[in-house]
Amino acid sequence: MPALRAAWALTAVGLIVVGAATARPVPLALGVLVLLAGLVARVWARLALARLELERSVPQRRAFVGERMEVRYRLRNRKLLPLPWVAVSDRIDEALLPAGGVVRATPTLQARLLVHSTSVGWREQVRWTRSLRCTRRGYFGIGPARIESGDPFGFLQVERREPAVHRVAVYPQPAELPSTAPLGRRPLGAARGGSPIFEDPSLIVGIRDYRPGDPLKRVDWKATARRGRLQSREFEPSTAVQLVIVIDLQTMPRPWEGYDPALLDHLLGLATTLAIRAHRSGMAVGLLSNCSFPEADRLLEVAPARGETQLLRVLEALAMATPFLLVEVDRLLTIRTRSFPLGASVVCVSANPNADLAAPLLAVKRHGHPVALVWGGREEDAPVVGLPGVGVTHAPLPSAWRRPAQAAT
Repeated sequence: MPALRAAWALTAVGLIVVGAATARPVPLALGVLVLLAGLVARVWARLALARLELERSVPQRRAFVGERMEVRYRLRNRKLLPLPWVAVSDRIDEALLPAGGVVRATPTLQARLLVHSTSVGWREQVRWTRSLRCTRRGYFGIGPARIESGDPFGFLQVERREPAVHRVAVYPQPAELPSTAPLGRRPLGAARGGSPIFEDPSLIVGIRDYRPGDPLKRVDWKATARRGRLQSREFEPSTAVQLVIVIDLQTMPRPWEGYDPALLDHLLGLATTLAIRAHRSGMAVGLLSNCSFPEADRLLEVAPARGETQLLRVLEALAMATPFLLVEVDRLLTIRTRSFPLGASVVCVSANPNADLAAPLLAVKRHGHPVALVWGGREEDAPVVGLPGVGVTHAPLPSAWRRPAQAAT
């Protein structure tokens, strides 16, 4: 650009000097026009991006694999200077496939640029929408964006980076799991009756007088005000109101052999199905895995809780799961056995249940937790583990999903 400015200036000055020296009006007028055009182009380009605002919104930031999400843009010009051309290039992860529009490659294979060209008048705003199809599970980014504009002649070009990034979670596709799967001694859901040690705080059966030792969260303040003395709520007893999904993301017999992407997604899909079923049954759902959060050296874990928000939290954690393991699952169960909520059911999802896994699972069972195992390996790979009193469900990886393993890095 500096060389182009120097060429304009030299050309304009040369024409003016030649016109003045030879007393010819044409070179003189042409030199003045070139000089004026250069000045206008320079000023226009300098002001092009001033008070030009780009807004991006993603109304739906969560989706399952195969679903679509919309990205909405608004370009607002708050000055009196119109812009004949503006190009907006927004970076999107390669797993988000645009439906239409101009798409350009980037130096990295993990992303592409979604380009939109338009013009915007003075004090005008332009809106457009792009649809993205979610092609695989993960936690992806939309942004940052780059705005380019310049003078109306196309001589000079300026650009600005918009650092805002929107994060979207693409949930694993739920995998098929037999509806009659023996998931522990208790059914997958709350069974009324049984020991009153396990109470469901969402099922209130009555009011009674306050007893010393009752926690304050049991006190019904409206009933207390009516009766003039402290009243406590009584809850419906339930034998299984919590489910902890322990997912083993070791997809190869030995961790250093890498991982199988298809099998990894299948295991996450099984965990997704379990979480959705438990949520629909009114259970509190939690998650524990031996992998890590993206770019974090901590276990993927979600404490058990109820509600729609909790289900979304579990699904987002499954979307963010990485194939990089921090600990083997048998070691993880040994460490965390005593930290499971009292009476909670524990379902372990694994592709390679072996003899090392048997002892920790039986230890969890001895601590009073109903235990079940969901084996997600291939049909030809039989589990080599004996688990007396533990329900085992086989949900094999469909043959159409099979892909070669990738080396661990």
